[in-house]
Amino acid sequence: VVVARGMDVEQRQGELRVRAKRSGGKSFFTRNWQKRHVELEEGSFRVYAREEERVPLLDVDVKSTAVATVGSKAREIVLYRVLDRQKLEEIIHVSASTREERDRWVKTLQVQGAVLQDSAVAALATVTKEVNGDGGKKTDIAKKMDTRKKSHDEHPHPPVNPHSSTHAPPVPPSPMHAQARLASQRASAPVHRAPRYSMLSSERLSYERHAGLINLGVVVLLATHSRLVIENLLKYGIMRPKIWVHFLSKNGWLLLATTPILAAGPILVFLLEWLAAKRVMKDKFRSRDQGIVITFQAIAAISALFLPCVLILRADAPPLHGFLLIFPTVILWMKLVSYAHCNADLREEAISSKHVTGTEVLAVQDAVMQRYPDNVNVKDFLYFLAAPTLCYQTGFPRSERLRPRWLLRRFAELIFMAGLQLFLVEQYVLPTVHNSIDTLGHMNFVGIAERVLKLSIPCLYVWLCSFYSLFHLWLNIVAELLQFGDREFYKDWWNASTLDDYWRLWNTPVHKWLLRHIYYPCLRVGLSKNAAILMAFFFSAIFHELIIGVPLKVFRLWAFFGILLQVPLIAISKALVKFLQTEQLGNIFFWLTFCIFGQPICVLLYYHDYLLTHTHCP
Repeated sequence: VVVARGMDVEQRQGELRVRAKRSGGKSFFTRNWQKRHVELEEGSFRVYAREEERVPLLDVDVKSTAVATVGSKAREIVLYRVLDRQKLEEIIHVSASTREERDRWVKTLQVQGAVLQDSAVAALATVTKEVNGDGGKKTDIAKKMDTRKKSHDEHPHPPVNPHSSTHAPPVPPSPMHAQARLASQRASAPVHRAPRYSMLSSERLSYERHAGLINLGVVVLLATHSRLVIENLLKYGIMRPKIWVHFLSKNGWLLLATTPILAAGPILVFLLEWLAAKRVMKDKFRSRDQGIVITFQAIAAISALFLPCVLILRADAPPLHGFLLIFPTVILWMKLVSYAHCNADLREEAISSKHVTGTEVLAVQDAVMQRYPDNVNVKDFLYFLAAPTLCYQTGFPRSERLRPRWLLRRFAELIFMAGLQLFLVEQYVLPTVHNSIDTLGHMNFVGIAERVLKLSIPCLYVWLCSFYSLFHLWLNIVAELLQFGDREFYKDWWNASTLDDYWRLWNTPVHKWLLRHIYYPCLRVGLSKNAAILMAFFFSAIFHELIIGVPLKVFRLWAFFGILLQVPLIAISKALVKFLQTEQLGNIFFWLTFCIFGQPICVLLYYHDYLLTHTHCP
């Protein structure tokens, strides 16, 4: 199938997506769609692998062909060739995105000599008449197609068994085809009829089917992983879940009992905003009061962040409970900063009585947008705190209804993924890192490399499961319960060709927060683009160090410097893609640096330092 993209009638060439016939002259088409360069001139329709190639993959003479429009929306064009009076062969399909685009294609084909008809039956009759000079009666195949169409109208879905005796026999080959087949079987028949490339050459590699090689890779992957699973079971057996034992720790639950103190920060931030909104409504708020409100809100937000950190560091609790407290604390702090920052911007606009231009193009679909100070109310504030977003706005897109069955399926998936992550950590990650302590202590670099590679696969699987559980399952569950409409929590980060693409695509809530409250404010105060990017990664590095270092009570700044190291790695990955002029190698560089080497090294370093600073390892 060829999909036309802006084909110009006068130009008669362009970059199209092609789906050609299989080799061997079979009458069905492949499923692979490939972008190809197409030229239509001098009565020939030529398809090339690239524009610079001069050996066509397909060359069709359109002067003795017919064009028919098919499809439910009449956007598809079929180009037919008449072999003889009894047989009509499909050459190629053209599927346009619009009818206007289809008309341009039809007009171009007509100029080149093709005959236009409304259907395949009429095309066969017309071209047979022009080619053979016989215009008297309908051909046999035309009659059969008319009969089939009438039967289809009476019985839209008739059961057809191709192996039954009532099935219509195939059309016998014509004498011309029989002679050609006999001639091709002679000893003197040429076997090399056109210049062609090898299947695995670069000229053909991009548009040939390689499903068999992909299947081979899947089979090898399954066989390798099956061997690793059997080897692990033979070596360790079924490991007892130690994480659940420490989850039931008394000290850990005493730490989680202090969770209500997290409410102090949001209450103070909201009360300050509510008082400011009341003064704005009474026209008593002055510009000098803006700094006072922002200062006290910043103190309340910072207190809400560091008070739980102090409790975790002073409590004798396992790291799991510390993580369960610090993770929502960081999320809450980011929400409070967004709430205060957004309302400060709206308040400044309200007291200055100046309309900000450009906001008309930022309309929110399926949302009721409130104006300041009407948005400062308890219901709006609580909805934002519970919503799966970090950026506050006065109205959010909403979904139409709640889907209970969908929720039950997502909850079941979440429980399964949690069990799978627990199994992977207990069965593969913990034994591997525990056996790596001596290797790290003796600084055996070959052994360290072997440990990193062995740890890379289970760490990758745990990380992928965590991503799916958090960003796809949990956030979608919360969004469904709150009927939150915008559920693009991630994009296609797995296709990232540079590390810059990955950080923009994999966690869109944090990315939007950093853009809105760190990157753009830095640009507005006069910082350069590179300095603003460095500030965004600096804040991200602080958050990562808090989330990892505080529960473990280990501050070696591995996560901090690991995030800051992303800045030069982004420049390297961009330069690599630009130098090699291919995004595929950039994607491989991303997977190697981030998932295969980066995460296992970080896990080994933190586990090693945790053992050095604690007498026992939970």
